Amino acid sequence: MIFFVASVEMRSYLSAWHLWAAKHLAGRADEIEDRPEYLLANRAYVTGAVLSSVAFLEAAINEVFDDIADGHDSYVGPLSAETKKCLASLWTGDKSIERESILKKYREALQCSGKPAFDKELNLIKMRNC
Repeated sequence: MIFFVASVEMRSYLSAWHLWAAKHLAGRADEIEDRPEYLLANRAYVTGAVLSSVAFLEAAINEVFDDIADGHDSYVGPLSAETKKCLASLWTGDKSIERESILKKYREALQCSGKPAFDKELNLIKMRNC
């Protein structure tokens, strides 16, 4: 008797939740922006939107590295084999950049991909750190 085993693999991406939260919170802030009685609520929504935006950026780059390291090609499939090899080498091993700053991860990913670097000062992250 022959048995066949099917498997289903599913990944959950936290970046999508952070992005949705940022959009939702920014929308709520916009709705009450001109109402002085909601000043504290407005500030809370704006702060939450900024923090969720930065969380999205970090989760997104980590998910790219994770997908490459795990050989999960759903989003990173279009990248060249050379780019994937370069990114995988940064994420695994003794000198992993997993605990490095968000900006360093993006700079390294751009370099591995042969893309131009961006300004080292990303305003959203600077705003979060104020």
